[in-house]
Amino acid sequence: MWEPYLGTSFKDRRLLLLGESCYSWIDKAGERCHPQQDHPKLTVGWAIQDIPRTDHPLCQMMTRGLCGAYAPSLDARRAAWASVAFANYIPVTVGDNPRVRPKKAHWDQAANEWCDLLARVKPRNIVVIGKQLWDRLPHSDDEVADIAKVAVYRLTDNSPVTCRWMYHSAAGGSWRTLMATIEALETA
Repeated sequence: MWEPYLGTSFKDRRLLLLGESCYSWIDKAGERCHPQQDHPKLTVGWAIQDIPRTDHPLCQMMTRGLCGAYAPSLDARRAAWASVAFANYIPVTVGDNPRVRPKKAHWDQAANEWCDLLARVKPRNIVVIGKQLWDRLPHSDDEVADIAKVAVYRLTDNSPVTCRWMYHSAAGGSWRTLMATIEALETA
């Protein structure tokens, strides 16, 4: 299991942004890089520092949605990310580019580690980023109709974890949708 990113004030909010997966990439020196255990933390670092870049659309969407602004300041980005957690459901690289889909073995590994991720992070709310990810999550005990985009899981102490899904940025998800999804979770 990869180490999820936990913001310094996460325990006040207990909101987890859950991405699907990641992939290997070529760095500026032309070397192939593979995600490591700290990949979620690196992703958040990119999201905080690189908001003007267009080659990280998911990071841009998440940062803008957390900040509630198209062009948030560096201080706003830092504060927003400090209040949340981030993890990818599939804790390994799925291939060499963003269009590679996870294989059955990837989904199986993630499903086997799902309860451990919940126990480690202890979120109150989760934004599931991606319809395909939503469709592949283990069924919850308190599942609400899919049309409501809501499911409830239970932590080991039986406290509820409410999940809502939204489309990934590659499928039309926007920072405004993320902002609205977070608001719906936190005001329910």
